[in-house]
Amino acid sequence: GDLQQMLSEHPGTPSAGEPDEGDATSLLVRELLTPIEEAPAPFEVPFTSPLMFGFLSALSKTFWSWKVVGQEHLDRSGGFLIAGNHVTYLDGAWLRNATTPEVRSRLTAYSYSGLPGFTHFFLRQMENIPIDPGGSFRLAIRHGVHALQQDKALLIFPEGLRTHSGKMRQFRLGVGLLSVLSQKPIVPFRTRGMFQIFPRHRGLPRFFG
Repeated sequence: GDLQQMLSEHPGTPSAGEPDEGDATSLLVRELLTPIEEAPAPFEVPFTSPLMFGFLSALSKTFWSWKVVGQEHLDRSGGFLIAGNHVTYLDGAWLRNATTPEVRSRLTAYSYSGLPGFTHFFLRQMENIPIDPGGSFRLAIRHGVHALQQDKALLIFPEGLRTHSGKMRQFRLGVGLLSVLSQKPIVPFRTRGMFQIFPRHRGLPRFFG
């Protein structure tokens, strides 16, 4: 496709002087496509996972009129990206419960080290790719590409960390880069009402009113 054409047109051979823009782009792409040195160990679902996510599902239906629309768009084989808005610290857990069982078994999410402790408690129940905000963006991309090539369903919030207002922010380019590098499709989603349930100033979600 376009990626292979770009690599063939710009082999990225280092020159004596500064590399031109095409060479620099090709070298970066080749670096991002280089297999990671140590593949992650196979993820084993903790025995607490069904209990934790079942509890969250029951809360969602009882207190927040939980409703999922368009689940059929996730019914696909092979790797793909699930991408959309990010407004609460429980979005990853809610989105996990919104997927079909077949997708759920392959779901992988990015996990930021600066998130609150209870968020990590849920993330530990599912496969995730750790991201250190002060670490290597390129390594995070390579891990994402590796997951997609292993036919994972990669959950990503293109806005980055959650918003302060509940309004959507401009998407960052990482999701597009992952899609191009892995040649995998993006399935978009949108959440509604999450910020009212769990605004930023609260330590726990709002259960009544």
